[in-house]
Amino acid sequence: MPPIPPPNAPPIQNSNDPQRGRWGGLHERDGRDGRRLDARLDPLVMARGAGTLVFDLSVSSTDGSELHGPVKFHLHHRFPKPIQSIKSIRHRAAIWKQIRTDKGTFTVGAQAKTQSGEWVGLGYDLATLPNLPLKFIPNRQKAFARWLKVRTSAMIPGIAFKDILNQVVDAYTLPGLTREVQFQLNVPLATVVNVQAPFEDVVFELVRWADQQGRVGDLVRELAAARPKHSGMQAIARQYAALLTPSANPKEYVHYFGDTPAVDIQQGGKSEAKVPVKDAGFELQLNKALGYFDAAYFADMLGRMTRRVCRVELSGASGKMGTGFLVGPQALLTNYHVMEDVIKAPAAAGRVKFRFDYFKATPGGQPSVGVEVGLDLNQA
Repeated sequence: MPPIPPPNAPPIQNSNDPQRGRWGGLHERDGRDGRRLDARLDPLVMARGAGTLVFDLSVSSTDGSELHGPVKFHLHHRFPKPIQSIKSIRHRAAIWKQIRTDKGTFTVGAQAKTQSGEWVGLGYDLATLPNLPLKFIPNRQKAFARWLKVRTSAMIPGIAFKDILNQVVDAYTLPGLTREVQFQLNVPLATVVNVQAPFEDVVFELVRWADQQGRVGDLVRELAAARPKHSGMQAIARQYAALLTPSANPKEYVHYFGDTPAVDIQQGGKSEAKVPVKDAGFELQLNKALGYFDAAYFADMLGRMTRRVCRVELSGASGKMGTGFLVGPQALLTNYHVMEDVIKAPAAAGRVKFRFDYFKATPGGQPSVGVEVGLDLNQA
């Protein structure tokens, strides 16, 4: 029987973003469909081509079944070849690498075959990519263009961008700046800027990156500390310290400049005690190299990891239950005592069920039915 070709793409609903709403608005199909569309930024390649968004697309199997090609990807119609069929499948995934654009974000679509051989559509909005550079975030591109055009705009209130730029250019060479950014900020310079550009442009892009990441204070502090005899860098650091001092934000002051101002603890307007910021009870950043906690990334990874946890159920007299963790496409890890009866009596393998997506959507509510999967009896 010849393979079933993919169905024709649904009608375009949005001429500015032709794949939006075309594939059901989901990047993952659960249950019987078991297919997922993902996008991932390539920061190393992006660093070598300033102003270009570089990303990979992949469609993978999420239910343990084999993924068979071709997988058909759909991009924005402004691409010379907006549709690409990937026939090569590796590790149950089809990947299209290093797609480049300088025109902003858009929705991508994909068509893939399910375990039953039916075709399913998937969509992914690139605007939702984690760590997306500011210039590619929708509705902020015009603001970014205005910001980029006016280089003298204030990055830190009261300190002009050009002042930081001029002092760093005067105080550093490219090797010295590369070393300090790596050692003090734990960031390889080549991953955030094009180090082949003129040095002034390198510094400009570095300060712009620090501003996007909320780390201009870190950058000023560390670069000034490494050049204690450079009057210009010290002046910039003192300016920033002076701006923070009256801001009633002692923790931020301590984080940037290592001082220990006291916090006035009050109740009902009456002073109860003055406590130095460094005392126990205040949040401390124990390892600066670890950076700040990225809640959005953690939530995304937690959601993905949760999908790999299941309840192990053994029907019958014992009625044992336990927890299992998917550690491979067809491999699940659980405790010995949960499977002890089956290990001693393999004929009972048919009683084993693994229930994925078994959770309560609301506190106190009823758990979902979940997705039930059995043992592969040919391997048991």
